Amino acid sequence: MTQVSLIPFEHRGAPCSAMTATLEVDFKSQAWKLNFSWNREPTMPRLESLTCSKFKIKPQLWEATCFEWFWKKKSTNAYYELNFDPNGHYFIHEFIDYRKPVDHQKIDLNLRLLKVSDDFVTITGEFQEVKFNEDDFSFHLCAVIEDSENHLHYFASHHFEETPNFHDRRLFQDWSNESCSEAKR
Repeated sequence: MTQVSLIPFEHRGAPCSAMTATLEVDFKSQAWKLNFSWNREPTMPRLESLTCSKFKIKPQLWEATCFEWFWKKKSTNAYYELNFDPNGHYFIHEFIDYRKPVDHQKIDLNLRLLKVSDDFVTITGEFQEVKFNEDDFSFHLCAVIEDSENHLHYFASHHFEETPNFHDRRLFQDWSNESCSEAKR
C-alpha cells in the first residue's frame, strides 16, 4: 500500500485543505483498491452515501467532482487514466504518449465496488488485459472537486505548471520507490 498527500492547486477557497489518497495493488492477482479521504470545509458539498457494484460509462467526468488515477509501465510512454465520480460513473482513457489517446481502447479494470461517504471514496477492481509487476509500475493520483458555488478545485501531489495538468509526467512516481516501499511494509 502507498499513501499520497494531495494538495489543492489554489489554497484560497478550496473545499478542503488537503486529501489523502491510498493505493493498494496485489501484483499476483492484479487486484487493486483506491481510496481518497479528506476533512471537509463548509464549501465542499456533502456527498451522498452510496455503495454500488454497477458502473456506467460517462466521458468528461473532470468537468465536475471526480477522482483520477493514472498508471503506466515505467518502460513505456503509454499510460492509462481512470476517472470516476461519487455517483458510479467512470471512464478509462488509454494514451500512447503524452495526451495522445489510442483509437480503440482495450483496457478493462473489472470495476467491483464503489463506496462513498461524506469524507471518503473507495473503489476496487483488477487489471485485465495489461498485467503489471512491482518493478515496472508507476502511478499518480489526483482529484477534481466542485464546490458549492460550482468552482472546480484541482488536487495533486505536486503542481508544476501555471495551470493544473494531471498528465504531467513529473507527477508519476515509481511503485518501488522508497516512500512506496516503506508504506507497503
